[in-house]
Amino acid sequence: NNYANNDSIIDRNVLSVNYVDPTTIIEEKLCDLVQSFLGYNKIGVLDNFFEIGGDSLKAMTLIKRVNKSFEIELNIQDFYSTPNIKEFSEQIELSIKLIKLQEKSSGKNTIII
Repeated sequence: NNYANNDSIIDRNVLSVNYVDPTTIIEEKLCDLVQSFLGYNKIGVLDNFFEIGGDSLKAMTLIKRVNKSFEIELNIQDFYSTPNIKEFSEQIELSIKLIKLQEKSSGKNTIII
C-alpha cells in the first residue's frame, strides 16, 4: 500500500533522491500542502510526487487545492511536467508573476474620474 497514514515517514531508501529542505515560502506552503494531502510528516522539495504515493487522481485533486491556495490556474499538464515541489513551485511563482503583470497592465489604461 503506497498511501501513507498520518504517522508515516517516507522510506528514503526507496526514493531516487535525498531529502532537501524547502528554501522559499512557496516551497514551504507546497510541502505543507502535499504532506497533509498524502499524510507524510516530511517531504523534500526534490521528492517525486509519484514516487511518494501520488497518482493521477490524487494529482488532479492536489492541483485544485494548489490553484485555490495560490489563486492561480495551473492544469494537470503543468503538474506532470514538474512532478517535484522545487520545479512545481517555480511554475507557481511564474504563474503568480504573470497574473500580477496582467493585473498591472490592465490597470494602466484605466481612467479614474
